[in-house]
Amino acid sequence: PHAFAVNSLSLLVSVCFFFPFAGSLSDRYGRRKCMTIGGVGLGTVGPLLLAAIRKYRTPAVAVSSQCVLGVFLSLWGAPMCAWLYESFDAQARLTSVAIGYNLAQALAGGSVPYWATLFVDKNIPPGILLTVLSVLSLAGLWLGGGGREKRDQTEEAVEMTKTTDNEVI
Repeated sequence: PHAFAVNSLSLLVSVCFFFPFAGSLSDRYGRRKCMTIGGVGLGTVGPLLLAAIRKYRTPAVAVSSQCVLGVFLSLWGAPMCAWLYESFDAQARLTSVAIGYNLAQALAGGSVPYWATLFVDKNIPPGILLTVLSVLSLAGLWLGGGGREKRDQTEEAVEMTKTTDNEVI
């Protein structure tokens, strides 16, 4: 009966309030580090938190569990847009980000309700989906390259092409 209030409160606290802080952490310590902490947290702690919500069924457990999930989600989501921007050259950025991001959202977001329902029907904890999607996301983060390192190299190349009059050749 309290699902809407629980969800709204946990989103307010963990995502709305923590999101800007997570973004500043990524500026300070790096996008990949923050996203890795968020992805590992969602994949390891997430299923346990979902099991706790299911086992105890109290608003307090649900709010606190969802707040922790929201913090990990913020650590992944806040730096993601900057990471995507930094991962692609300007000539291909719009198309690359649009296709990659939207395809992942469609495949994961479109199929997870089906898989979660199937898992519940078969008595498999649906929190396992968090682990699977986290592993896939972390693999893309680390194997896909890009990020600040590529952006820094591009900025160095631009700096090298400047003349003494500060005009780009």
